[in-house]
Amino acid sequence: MYPRAILSTLLYVLRERPESSQEDIRTYFARLVVPLLTKTIIPIVDSSSEFEDFRIMTDDSILDVTGRLFNIIIKSLDFEEQTNVSQQLINIFVLGIPSDYIPKTHAEIVARDFKPLQPTASIEHAGCIILFTYALAGLRREV
Repeated sequence: MYPRAILSTLLYVLRERPESSQEDIRTYFARLVVPLLTKTIIPIVDSSSEFEDFRIMTDDSILDVTGRLFNIIIKSLDFEEQTNVSQQLINIFVLGIPSDYIPKTHAEIVARDFKPLQPTASIEHAGCIILFTYALAGLRREV
């Protein structure tokens, strides 16, 4: 799969990179984590053809690589940023509250319809838990 190959390459580059500045990490977060999160979640709650091409993002192998990317980047954020990330992810995955990471056009629908922890969650929804798990694993204990 082409998307997995691209994400695997990004993962390799991030693993092998020299120590990055905090500004670089913020850029990686803004340009990789947030867009990948939205391109994974929005297509499973909005079935319009506009997002049809992104449905591939819920493939298990792609979710695994995406989660590993999340982990590496989130692990490098500072305490305050990690605190904010954890709250935003809890809003999305647990509380069903609109998050700053989801575009305003879809924030309400994601908050209402994305319920990956529910026993009745679809396979696509439940599979996204891997992103949440990898992200939380990257947090400091103090967070």
